[in-house]
Amino acid sequence: MAMDLISLRSFIKIAELGSITHAAELLHQAQPSLTRRIHGLEADLGVKLFARVNRGVRLTEAGERLLEGAARILQDIDQLRDDVVAQEITPRGTVVLGITPTLCPVILPKLISAVAAYPQIQLKIEQRGSLALPELILNGHVDLGILADMTKNRLLARTEVAREEMVLVTGPQSTGIAGEIVDWQNLSRLPLVLTHTIQLIMQKLMTSKEAHLNIKAVINSLEALRVLVQENQCATILPYSFCRREYLMGLFKIYRILDDSMKRKLVIATARSRQKPPAVKLVSSLCAEIFADLDTQGMFKIT
Repeated sequence: MAMDLISLRSFIKIAELGSITHAAELLHQAQPSLTRRIHGLEADLGVKLFARVNRGVRLTEAGERLLEGAARILQDIDQLRDDVVAQEITPRGTVVLGITPTLCPVILPKLISAVAAYPQIQLKIEQRGSLALPELILNGHVDLGILADMTKNRLLARTEVAREEMVLVTGPQSTGIAGEIVDWQNLSRLPLVLTHTIQLIMQKLMTSKEAHLNIKAVINSLEALRVLVQENQCATILPYSFCRREYLMGLFKIYRILDDSMKRKLVIATARSRQKPPAVKLVSSLCAEIFADLDTQGMFKIT
């Protein structure tokens, strides 16, 4: 009989009690079965583990050595089992969250506050665009991502959490647009400065439209774009949640694009092939709750 955990536990119990009979009673095994198990263990190791004495057994030198090692092995296994069970009860570990630059200031304050209630979870943030995040998720550099859904990669598991309105944004002194809504004809004539990702999102949303944007420059710095718009140097298109604060403070003007389809789909994405540890599941659930709360507050559409 090979050395297995049951045999080792049986061996330790006999060594503790000095009696196969008493060990069999405590282990709820028949004495002949327990004796065969120990004989099989001795045959597997090629040594005698016990010597007969009056009214019981005692360990041989080989048995003493096995007892020391077996106790250590079983202690490690018991600790491992406890750690696994505790992981299910109390999520722990590092969770790498990938999130787009436009969603960082919207989601992270609430997420970091929520994760603070779980001191055994460490959150690591990777700020990347919606085009780069899928690859990082699939190769394991990121545990889960929050992004605009721009790919049909079937290796990603996606959960939709919001539909966000894309809006035209101008500086506070802009006077070129009347009203609060811009139609396609006026939008196509307006010189725009966009980020590369926003440009691709708009191209995807406009695939069925007979209209083209008048893009004068592409700049991959949201902070620089924010300054240019504030100083009335250009107009742009941004997700509503990203510019909502400046709009409410009077630093931006925003205009609804006359088409209800101008909404990007926001998703929480993970790799289908990888098992999600409890900590990752928890962070994903917290993110979904935050999105639901923000959606009810009108964070993702002009109200």
